[in-house]
Amino acid sequence: MTAIFRKDSTSGKYQEISENKAEILYSNDGKQIAYAGNQISNREIYERVEKYCNPVASIGSGTEGEGSARHRLINVAVVIRHGDRTPIGYFLDKHTKWGCEFDQKVMTEYPIAAKYVKYMRSHKDQFYKFLGVKQFTPIPDARNCAESTLTPLGALQHLLLGNHLQERYFKNTNLFPAHKWSGDELLVESTPYARTVQSSVAFLYGFLPDFDFTRFQMKLSTTQWLNFCDKNCKCDAMKMYMVENDEDLQKLRMKNINLTSVLSEMADILEIQPDKFVYPTKVQDSLTGLICHKKKLPCGAKNCVNIPHHFGTIINHTYMVAEVTNKGFNTARQKYVGLHMQPLLEKILKVMETQIINKKSVKFSLFSAHDVTISPMVDVLDLPEHVWPPYASRLIFELWENTKTAEHFISIIYNGKNLTQHARFCRSVTNDGLCPLQNFADFVKFGNLMRYNNSTSYQQACAKIMK
Repeated sequence: MTAIFRKDSTSGKYQEISENKAEILYSNDGKQIAYAGNQISNREIYERVEKYCNPVASIGSGTEGEGSARHRLINVAVVIRHGDRTPIGYFLDKHTKWGCEFDQKVMTEYPIAAKYVKYMRSHKDQFYKFLGVKQFTPIPDARNCAESTLTPLGALQHLLLGNHLQERYFKNTNLFPAHKWSGDELLVESTPYARTVQSSVAFLYGFLPDFDFTRFQMKLSTTQWLNFCDKNCKCDAMKMYMVENDEDLQKLRMKNINLTSVLSEMADILEIQPDKFVYPTKVQDSLTGLICHKKKLPCGAKNCVNIPHHFGTIINHTYMVAEVTNKGFNTARQKYVGLHMQPLLEKILKVMETQIINKKSVKFSLFSAHDVTISPMVDVLDLPEHVWPPYASRLIFELWENTKTAEHFISIIYNGKNLTQHARFCRSVTNDGLCPLQNFADFVKFGNLMRYNNSTSYQQACAKIMK
């Protein structure tokens, strides 16, 4: 049987079609998987890039903190991707300059940025004591950025995002009465990279009234999986499914003739070994970083990489792959993300359940992470956003309490959109954008684990291999 996918012009999703209308990608054990290589328009290419870059003008809007008069907000967990950064390798060379100092024009246009820069420069010692290490500064503040470094634009994105959520959670709701907060009400964790730590600091400076390093703590999560696991993090099953998912991605790449041709052409233009182009997403990352900053794409002696042909083919492929690899609950991708995100799901649920019992416990959690944290979480929830998370993305879990019945509900908001009704455990039970907390709890404690040979714990699921 052949599973073939084409991008639907109305929904934007890849849908199964008949075999005679598609280009076969690969055959494995008698089963063919394919997609139609229809190209997206130049306009759609630029729209996708703009969405990924996440312009600051689009950050200060969203449905966060919007509930009915019958409910009150009692807990919020925010998972963020770091802000805009320089690319990770490939096309970064001595000819590409990335300024890492805040421009005076930016600080004039955004007064909060000027206050933030002044505060951070004058409180470096407090920051080092607060963090416990001196391996990086609290803000991007160098003449030139190195690879994979947060840019001033990335810090500004989180300043404005934090300020937007301050409006929603301090002013529009009663989460923090009288606009007052204490360190005991905050849980702040970051992966141990400069770009995520600096993003969390910028976010919190914009979010917290009277920001002060001495009033709260930040934990650096050092797990290699970037999923905020605290203990018993070994997971052999997850590693196996990750390898299977990588193999699926490679098969899709190798059999996409258009993509193979474009990557080979780019390697020739730039005089780079073709084996450097194994992962299209890494190539896309390098190109997108340049485009977000309106820099010229790399050139060789005779030709240059261009957006419509080269970049368009790559982004078309990555969008298709995101849809196809998440089609169904038991793909290698879904098996991998289920185990990958279980520790963070358990942590978010535990904080919520503790808040219900003890109103003086943590009210607001912030987890500063990466695209490889946000994307798996979106996928395990099965939200309709199976694409590369933009810079400064935010995935928010809100806990609401019915003021009359004391029943509890959650809402799930991704980049400002309430997507609760799309979560795999909330379909058909969502009302007013809210889903029973019990449905979320059942999924975290049972539903997500049971598919791994009826496991009842993360450790048990990690030790079992699905047949």
